[in-house]
Amino acid sequence: MLKLIACVLMLIDHIGYFFYDFLPQDIAVLARVAGRLAFPLFAYSVALGFRRTRSPLRYLLRMALFAAAAEGIIRGTAVWAGFAFAPNVLITFTSAILVLIGYDLATRSWHDCVATMKLARSAAAPGMPPLDYPVRIPFGDTGLTPATGLALGTLAGAAGLALVLILRPDYGVYGLLHVLVFHQTAARIPAEELSRDQIDALRARTWIGIAAVNLLFFPFRILVQHIGMDWALIQLVSMLALPLLFLRLPDPKPGLAVKYGFYLFYPLHIALLMLLSHALR
Repeated sequence: MLKLIACVLMLIDHIGYFFYDFLPQDIAVLARVAGRLAFPLFAYSVALGFRRTRSPLRYLLRMALFAAAAEGIIRGTAVWAGFAFAPNVLITFTSAILVLIGYDLATRSWHDCVATMKLARSAAAPGMPPLDYPVRIPFGDTGLTPATGLALGTLAGAAGLALVLILRPDYGVYGLLHVLVFHQTAARIPAEELSRDQIDALRARTWIGIAAVNLLFFPFRILVQHIGMDWALIQLVSMLALPLLFLRLPDPKPGLAVKYGFYLFYPLHIALLMLLSHALR
């Protein structure tokens, strides 16, 4: 349900963007404002999907493949229609999933490294070398030593961040941080069995984390990206999407149409709107 709401809001936003010169200004601005609510919902869906997936590596591969396909469709249409477009947001989500894989692997490996060293030291006799406890970290279909897992996790996280910084896709680091905040806060609520106090605490941490990200990037948009004060303020409206995350909306197991529909709708609706806007010019 949330992903459907986000798709509708995204469509409204892009209509306001591509037809800004053809719509009454108030309507166009209102469409762009409404569209600010879409991205947090998508970012939350990615974080929740990562917590629920049985195979983070397949989740990463699927997102990367759809990101590449979407980039081909959007980039090809933009070149033909004469639009300048940043690399698509699925690249941001691919980077976020890679960072989450690295974070999860590195933290589990670090905890096992510490636990193994403590056990070995406590069991070793005076003057004898520490005993070896061969702990293996599950990763895909194989197992890694804690040291290897820590190294690979760190590299994966760094690679995800580098991908965003180099390619500079839509929403970029700002979007990456949204997914990370949701992974540590709101996405835990439906994915884990929690008490009412724990849920309330996670909701509060969600508000604090997302507000911190937005306040951090507010001066960056004005001073570095040279975005006008009015549009920088409009982006803050995105925080109003957070109450939707905490509503008890229907959340059935998605079918194939719902599971993959967004990946197709995203590039195709952008391409269609670009073509229509180009035809009107």
